[in-house]
Amino acid sequence: MAKHIVIDIETLGRRNDAAITQIGIVPADENFDVLDRYLIQAEPKTWNTCERTFTGETLLWWIQQKNSPESNKPHIVHSYKFLVDKLYQIFNRYNTEDTIVWTKGAMDLFCIKDICEYLNMEAPWKFWQPRDIRTAKEFIKEWKTFENNNHNALDDALNQLRELKANLIER
Repeated sequence: MAKHIVIDIETLGRRNDAAITQIGIVPADENFDVLDRYLIQAEPKTWNTCERTFTGETLLWWIQQKNSPESNKPHIVHSYKFLVDKLYQIFNRYNTEDTIVWTKGAMDLFCIKDICEYLNMEAPWKFWQPRDIRTAKEFIKEWKTFENNNHNALDDALNQLRELKANLIER
């Protein structure tokens, strides 16, 4: 079981109903040490299903990046239903009543919750579990950051876990 689960997503927009391209998930113990790591990639033909949206601004931003919203090393899902099912598998394995679910900003969980609601499913976390890394940064002076501009959901989640450990445990 995990004390912490860090989630990062990549999308094609900035709304709750944005097309999700990737989800990175890193369960960790009480010292923020990695227990496992997952990269779930929604197949491109999935992006335009379940009433997901795109924005031209985000598509142009992706074109300017050194990588694409796809990865060559993920667990690929062929529908958003399979994506949510995979999330449930991970949460069923690692989540407890005491697990803290971390994201960098609220949008990531709102996007996942939106697709769960579209599929008539509950989000795999309890309402009291989410925490925002950006809020923690507000309270800790001189928050240590580590450079990471890969825009890969798993790499970003691992980097966020590294920051949490550096600032909440190693200080």
